[in-house]
Amino acid sequence: MCSAVGPEAVTGVYGMPLDDPREVLPADHRFVCALAVGEPVAGVESREIPGGRCAVRRHHGPYSQIPAALDSLYSELIDAGHELADRETFIHYVDQPSGDDGPDAPHISDIYVPLTP
Repeated sequence: MCSAVGPEAVTGVYGMPLDDPREVLPADHRFVCALAVGEPVAGVESREIPGGRCAVRRHHGPYSQIPAALDSLYSELIDAGHELADRETFIHYVDQPSGDDGPDAPHISDIYVPLTP
């Protein structure tokens, strides 16, 4: 996609885990990676993240710790009596470690869990 619009057009990087990577084989893990751009790009699937009420947790750490942070957030929300909405949880990758940082490099991500109104 960056070759179609140029990296300067990317305004955000998002992910939507469709499976728990701890519970499926790596080859079976489904994860949608999305780049926010100003205008639709011909030949590239568009997906709109639906609006609505969400709980948000800021995660500081490596990507590998996101599933545990998500579990913790789900647990806290359920224990507090919140009802989870039937929409995809998504992650906004606020910053990106450089390619030289390795897989355990810390980064900042915002985890969004949709809630019922």
